[in-house]
Amino acid sequence: LGLVWMRHHPQVAVCGASHSGDIVFLKYDPHARLTESCLQRHQNVECFPKLSSLSANCTDDFLLASGISPNIAVYDVQTGKVVHRAHGVHEHFINISRFCNTSPHIFVTA
Repeated sequence: LGLVWMRHHPQVAVCGASHSGDIVFLKYDPHARLTESCLQRHQNVECFPKLSSLSANCTDDFLLASGISPNIAVYDVQTGKVVHRAHGVHEHFINISRFCNTSPHIFVTA
């Protein structure tokens, strides 16, 4: 499972499921009725198989996905499209990936 809240749009979260690889943008509605869910599906994006980690950059422009594979994908948050894929980033699987808190184009994987 991966989960990340947007920094500049705190009403938006992104969650991903490890087995299916599904990634969904969710929107929080603080005014939802008690009989309604306060989190609504906002947008589905291309799956990332064997997902284990999601990270948004400090400007909320990009989403980084990694998983139990040596690959990563970078998504454009506005369009939901994959803007870059990197294959074989590690010799083994990637446990976690994170964007830098202060620079929107730097990330690390481990």
